[in-house]
Amino acid sequence: MLQYVDDTLCFCKANLKRVFNIKVILNYFKLASDLKVNFLKSRIGGVRVDQTAILRFTSILKCDVMKTPFI
Repeated sequence: MLQYVDDTLCFCKANLKRVFNIKVILNYFKLASDLKVNFLKSRIGGVRVDQTAILRFTSILKCDVMKTPFI
């Protein structure tokens, strides 16, 4: 995990269990802090990951696919 000001990058292996775990952690963060993650502004991307897997992950996290090159 990498954090800078109000941005957070999470790196993990591309599998459903890890994506579900990230979703659970973010939900616990919401419960503990009364803050929430704006998934409409969130993006997910992968390196050497099948595009169908990325689309499956976006449906779990309710976010968009990161376009490259990114800003």
